[in-house]
Amino acid sequence: MLGHRKDVNAANALRRSLKDPEARVRVEAALALARLNDASAAMPVLVKELQGQFFADAPLRAARALAALGDPAGYPRVKEALASELASNRLEAVAVLPAFLPFQGKTVGSTTIDVIGALIEASHDAEPLIRRDALVKLARLNDPRVKEALQKALKDPDEHVRELARGMAR
Repeated sequence: MLGHRKDVNAANALRRSLKDPEARVRVEAALALARLNDASAAMPVLVKELQGQFFADAPLRAARALAALGDPAGYPRVKEALASELASNRLEAVAVLPAFLPFQGKTVGSTTIDVIGALIEASHDAEPLIRRDALVKLARLNDPRVKEALQKALKDPDEHVRELARGMAR
């Protein structure tokens, strides 16, 4: 909030928050500082947080923050979370994916950013909630692959996914 408001008087408190024991607090403080034009303090924290444990720490939140600041370095961690055994990690990854749309087709390390492909893949997840969230995000995109994904969702085993797909197909 303080970063969005450009409240420069908050910078000192935000810098102290970079050392908070909670990863989520550190990430949000770093993002706010970056929005206050203090990227030199923020970026190292965000890059470090990318290495945190899923769920216990905030690597996906850090990935989203970096993407918002123009750095797609967190995309490989998002892809890693999409392959997690834990549905909560996959669900958070689906929520973060749209932040990487401006980098579609670019390469980070050995990974090419394909947000649409990743969302289509998530639309086939074992968990209906993840499939629904992926479809909602896909429906906002203008890509020929989206129509095919929505058509497949019309035959989904979960009635709520099918109902969502019908509503989007209209």
